[in-house]
Amino acid sequence: MEHVANWRERRLRSGVQRLNKEGRRHPPSRWELLALKLWWGNPGYSAGIAYLTHLCRAVHENSGGILECGSGLSTLVGGMLARQVGRPWIALENHGPSRRRMRRYLAALGLDGVSLVTAPIVSYGGYDWYGVPEEIVATIDIDLVICDGPPWHTRGGRFGLMPAMGARLRPGCRILLDDAYRPAERNIIRRWRDLVDLEVRFLGRPLAYAEIILIT
Repeated sequence: MEHVANWRERRLRSGVQRLNKEGRRHPPSRWELLALKLWWGNPGYSAGIAYLTHLCRAVHENSGGILECGSGLSTLVGGMLARQVGRPWIALENHGPSRRRMRRYLAALGLDGVSLVTAPIVSYGGYDWYGVPEEIVATIDIDLVICDGPPWHTRGGRFGLMPAMGARLRPGCRILLDDAYRPAERNIIRRWRDLVDLEVRFLGRPLAYAEIILIT
């Protein structure tokens, strides 16, 4: 089993490195992303192909800072593309084993533009969310959020993004919210709309994720 795991890790690193091939300007194909997803493993929880494809386009279409809630394959793929266009990437991770695994990959791939932040789940009174060190986000304006965390069993789920980080999000900021087919995520969108003006599109087959644009 260890031999298989090492082989998959080598293939994954090689696949991500190809995304940074000199002179390459086009986003990864669906087949490339599918291969990376298979080598990454964790099929029940890792991001879907449609979500990853949309993420890749969004990295090239915007110019500000990127905030990722949770970490995974999207961190490697998006972080590689963000490095090409000079965009800072901050990934919040509360789970120790996931954080250690990700640090190994980031070091092996030379993705020093990705800031992987130790962010335990803490109470904000009416909800729980990541505890974010102020110095990490104080110097960048965020115009893209990859929202695939915190875990579903967190009190309030992913709701905390808007009240905790809304002041750091630029007008026009895009939020890619995964698992938008779930009732909990639909409820979170409704609660966000009570706080700010949003434009929402449900995308994917089935409606697996949402692109949300912050109007005000």
